[in-house]
Amino acid sequence: MRINWFLEQLISIIIAKQAPDAIAILDSYPPFDLVFLDHDLGLFIGIEGDGLQVAKHMTRRGFDGHNTVIHSTNADGAAAMKDRAEEYNGSSIWST
Repeated sequence: MRINWFLEQLISIIIAKQAPDAIAILDSYPPFDLVFLDHDLGLFIGIEGDGLQVAKHMTRRGFDGHNTVIHSTNADGAAAMKDRAEEYNGSSIWST
C-alpha cells in the first residue's frame, strides 16, 4: 500500500483518503512544502470525489503546482489532473 511507503519515508505527513478531506486540509493549513496527489480517492468506500476535484480546488485557490507530484496508477485520471492544472494556470510544474 502506497500510504505505508509515505509514512515510512516522510517525517511529517498528513494523509487524506477522501477528496472532501483533502480539500478541508488544504484550506486549514498554510501552504505545504510538498503535495502528493492520487486520482482515485474514496472510490472504494463509497465517497464521491477524486483527485481531479482536489486539483481543481487547488488551482482555483491559485496553487501553481510547485512541489506537487501526481502519483496515481490511474493514467487517465492523472493526465486529467495535470491537464486541468496546466489549463487553469499555465503551469507545467505538476508532474506525474
